[in-house]
Amino acid sequence: MYTYIGPKEFLNLVDKKLIGRKVKSKYDILDWIISTEQELNINNEVIATFIIDLEQNLRINDRRSEHVVCAGGLPVLSAGEITFKRDTNNLIVSEISNQSTGYCPDAAKSWSHINKALCNLGIDYPVYFTTIMIFRICKNCKSINLVKDEYFFCAICDSKLDMNIV
Repeated sequence: MYTYIGPKEFLNLVDKKLIGRKVKSKYDILDWIISTEQELNINNEVIATFIIDLEQNLRINDRRSEHVVCAGGLPVLSAGEITFKRDTNNLIVSEISNQSTGYCPDAAKSWSHINKALCNLGIDYPVYFTTIMIFRICKNCKSINLVKDEYFFCAICDSKLDMNIV
């Protein structure tokens, strides 16, 4: 379970009316795309913010929304971005990541929850994250860091980051 550790000002955005749409089938996704007027890109894809709530539900929101808003301020089992590709009469998940600096989910620990939620939808999806983010919190300045190229040094104060999970 991951509690929100991101910027405190984003907690002010939490509103029960803005909680992510609960997804139980591909029809829920298609309805969300239409009802929220999501624009498909040139590849017929739409990227969404997602969380897996504590009841194992997939919830999605507009990509520009914060994960903590999608979760209604509550802890999550996973969070990131998900790309849905739509063609004639089919819908698939073409990409998925654990990109959420508000919750900093560990890929290995959170995948089983995503896998379970997506399996229940009856749509095709990747066997694992297509993009994996590595997060660390600096023990010195407490900033959240996204580790790139295995460079385990804080982007703010240049302190060595812990090799262990957040």
